[in-house]
Amino acid sequence: MIERTIPDKPNSKNQKYRKSEKLLKDKMDWKGGKNNESYR
Repeated sequence: MIERTIPDKPNSKNQKYRKSEKLLKDKMDWKGGKNNESYR
């Protein structure tokens, strides 16, 4: 949410934060998306 209001910079702190956000999102997508589809 916050990262969208901040312009992209080659900042290691920002990249680390974005990476953890992406991992969390991928994990949630895998849990919510793929598992739900297998139950349909």
